[in-house]
Amino acid sequence: MSQLQHIFFDEARVNLDSMEQGLLQFEHPVGDQEQLKAIFRAAHSVKGGAAAFGFANVAEFVHLMESLLERLRSRQVLPDALLIDLLLESVDAVRVLLAWHQDGAAGTVDTQQALVRRLRAVALDVQSSPAARSLVIRIGPVGRIEDLHAVTALFRDIPGLGAITGLPGEIGDIHAFAVRTDSSNDDLMALFAFHVARESVSIQDLVEPAEAPGSGKPVAALSAGDAECNVLATPSVAFPFQAESATIRVASGKVEYLVFLAAEIAAAQARLEQGSRALDPVIHSQLLAGLGELRRTTQDLHRSVLAIRMMPMAVLFNRFPRMLRDLSRKLGKKFTLVVRGEDTELDRIVMEKITDPLMHLVRNSCDHGIETPAERIAAGKPEAGAITLAVTSQGGSVTIEVRDDGRGLAREKILKAARERGLEMSDRMTDGELWQLVWAPGFSTAKAVTEVSGRGVGLDVVKHNLAALGGEVKIASTPGRGTCVSLRLPLGGTDQKRASVS
Repeated sequence: MSQLQHIFFDEARVNLDSMEQGLLQFEHPVGDQEQLKAIFRAAHSVKGGAAAFGFANVAEFVHLMESLLERLRSRQVLPDALLIDLLLESVDAVRVLLAWHQDGAAGTVDTQQALVRRLRAVALDVQSSPAARSLVIRIGPVGRIEDLHAVTALFRDIPGLGAITGLPGEIGDIHAFAVRTDSSNDDLMALFAFHVARESVSIQDLVEPAEAPGSGKPVAALSAGDAECNVLATPSVAFPFQAESATIRVASGKVEYLVFLAAEIAAAQARLEQGSRALDPVIHSQLLAGLGELRRTTQDLHRSVLAIRMMPMAVLFNRFPRMLRDLSRKLGKKFTLVVRGEDTELDRIVMEKITDPLMHLVRNSCDHGIETPAERIAAGKPEAGAITLAVTSQGGSVTIEVRDDGRGLAREKILKAARERGLEMSDRMTDGELWQLVWAPGFSTAKAVTEVSGRGVGLDVVKHNLAALGGEVKIASTPGRGTCVSLRLPLGGTDQKRASVS
């Protein structure tokens, strides 16, 4: 795989993450046009890069997403929860398609055909009439581009004519459009004839999507064997692709090797300085001065190289709004997310290792900690439970807290679960001692296993991962007021376990 393709996949992931965050913000309370423009730009970058590298099914799918975004921009549809759901599902689908292209990731993409149909239905307004037909219309060559614009304007100006959207993949001067309409071919030809010659218009019916035989790729087939305008598989379009100029993306292996070299230089410098202590400072003053300068430069180099691996916690925290939105639907609860200290920087390796623990803790707070809206109102609390992610640094450590304002840990439930599992415990245990039992492997107070929790592996993973980093985890809880789990990580240690803050 070429270096440019690697850059495209990295950039596409960043743009998809940006789209996801933008869609979540656009939903609450009412999205503004600037936010929508940013989502558009991210989508267009993904589509353009995908088309440039020949990933036509990705380009066509994102083009459908752009059509729906255009309907949002023109206020033909409102950004309600169902529509945002559809766009978020589409972002996930693009991730699957990209993974399929990059490394043949496990899982098939043919199951997304239902999503394609839903997306097309809303994007092209194909549900306006149950009797409407899906068409692909090609027009060209045309004498003036204004004539082509006049044809597309007919669908805007004539009530009930239907919906039209342009399709990428022009062949010469032939322009393709997806159309949903009740009108017959003869009626459409009669209207188009006012602006373009009849012989320059081709109309074909679009049949239901199907899977490309043996390919594993999702496609939407056209009648008469045409493949140019398939929703997820068409010839590529030469969209220009430009890498971001403000940053340089470098393979992580190269960064780790640079860190290793910097550490080796620092060790060599220390050995030289150790050996120089026996030298006469008068005779060897120039050499000793040079060694002092080398020490300062080496220290600056080592700090600068380590800083390359630093990432703001916002990179990790940005994953949680989508996660809370999904959990809200599954659990029938409402959540608000509060983030503090997101500008604090953490070593990339450490951040990767604490990602799963934080995910488990947040899911645990949502499922076990936060009450249902009815229970919260009855307890005099706001309807939506608050999940707080906070990062602080002090001395030689950094602390990450996951707090909720839910029901708190239930002493009797924990005692009962501990007895059932034969754990060493006593009714005389203090709350602080009792809370430590929840870290035991397999421990859970859930009555049944659900999609969200109940298997007793989440908190065990948290403690295991923190121990591997030389850190520690603490838990505090007050009945009726909530729970706080603190992850404390040392700043010292080897480079592989090093975490530092800016």
